Amino acid sequence: MRPGDEVICFDPSYDSYAPAIELAGGVVKRVALQTPLFNVDWAAFRALLSSRTRLVILNTPHNPSATVWHQSDFEQLWQAIADHEIYVLSDEVYEHICFAPEGRASVLRHSELRQRAIVVSSFGKTYHMTGWKVGYCIATEAISAEIRKVHQYLTFSVNTPAQLAIADMLRHAPEHWQELPEFYRARRDFLVNSLSASRF
Repeated sequence: MRPGDEVICFDPSYDSYAPAIELAGGVVKRVALQTPLFNVDWAAFRALLSSRTRLVILNTPHNPSATVWHQSDFEQLWQAIADHEIYVLSDEVYEHICFAPEGRASVLRHSELRQRAIVVSSFGKTYHMTGWKVGYCIATEAISAEIRKVHQYLTFSVNTPAQLAIADMLRHAPEHWQELPEFYRARRDFLVNSLSASRF
């Protein structure tokens, strides 16, 4: 990113996005998600695009609204940016906390966007150990090579016990992630049922 390059975020958005953009010399452009369903106003999004737009940051499933993007949203995004040199950072750390009957879409399932995308995910969220803060990203080989050039100077080391525990989980229970939607659904239902007879 060069000074003055623009990054579009969908608000409300995670509070670390804007400072990271500004620290890199970028300019934050914001699109308000439309209540009550927190859908994207694609006309407003297109109006923000300029010759300085370099990146779009999105979050699905969305924190805090829980809105989930559909494949049609990714197609709308592609139609808007196809003729521009714009990349997509898709924050999908809540990928397994999705209760929509049709499941969730991912930028990785869109053949053209996938070539310009970085998907951020989280072992901490996936294995319900949020405080461990061990994440990963998925990108094309060319984009990944650029990420690694920067990453080696940003993160010196992840704590060893967390790395070993995650490696054990991947080795001994590689399909565990498939159970996560039901794991989280049971906890959601317990909370909702507990609150339903209360003042809350």
